[in-house]
Amino acid sequence: MQKQTLVLGERLRTIRKMRGYTQSELAKGICTQGVISNIEGKNGKENPSSSILFQLSERLGVTMSYLYGQEESASFVTSKDIRQSEVSKIIKNLKARRDYAALNYIIENEKNKSSQLSNAEKQYLLWHEAVCSYYERKSVDEAISLFTRALDLQTTKKKADLVQRVEIELSLGSIYYEENHYSESEYMLLACLENIQELETDSSVYEVMTKIHFNLSNIYNRKEEYEKALRHAEAALNLSVSSNTLTLLGDALYQIGYTNSLIGNTQLGIDYIEKSLVIVTLQDNQKLVSIIENTLAKLKPHTSITLD
Repeated sequence: MQKQTLVLGERLRTIRKMRGYTQSELAKGICTQGVISNIEGKNGKENPSSSILFQLSERLGVTMSYLYGQEESASFVTSKDIRQSEVSKIIKNLKARRDYAALNYIIENEKNKSSQLSNAEKQYLLWHEAVCSYYERKSVDEAISLFTRALDLQTTKKKADLVQRVEIELSLGSIYYEENHYSESEYMLLACLENIQELETDSSVYEVMTKIHFNLSNIYNRKEEYEKALRHAEAALNLSVSSNTLTLLGDALYQIGYTNSLIGNTQLGIDYIEKSLVIVTLQDNQKLVSIIENTLAKLKPHTSITLD
């Protein structure tokens, strides 16, 4: 992905020079000088593996997230940082921003080292490959096949693995929603909600519960069951606020506003949607900003002043 590699090359070159490394010195024991040269080149010809990039970021003392363009300023890291958690952080950020092209770039790099991964890590990659397959490559059948492969992998009974399984099922339910299979999506998401509620609550559980309620609200809006839609949207908002998991706060506010607009509470809907616009603007979620602005333009009456 050229845009991504250009950002990577520019940042790598800047930090390398700041740290006083030549290309050969930076590459020593990690890759060849030619690889560094190609990464930093104007055309972004080199797509380094995540393993190489992790070693380079560790030597330079910055996060992989910074090199990939997911952080505005370089954050110092130590050797205690784990490469896999860095990759997971990048993937989560890209998915939240709906940057599926960049997400696909990361997944393709990670797939090259799948033999070294645990089943849970393989499942994580298959899950996000499925997401990319649907949203980036527009392949429904391939996406569902990848979701199925991910869910077929045997993982541990650890809480993190159980939460991940629910998240994968939630993503699959979202695909059914996108394909207008509302009953299948509703069934799957209600099962997800039941399963996640059995786990001891923490920030990760609250975040997943928020997503489930938000998506159920979408489903019930499509099914014109507005009372249920509003109830789940409000549940998503309450969870976001009470647990301080603010990732979906703007989405929840928007959903409450949009649902109110559908049942005739136009001004109340506008009020909530305007609040959501403030949140997603602060989060720099440009795709959602555009959606919200378009909705507001449709809801707000177009008035004109005439002089008699």
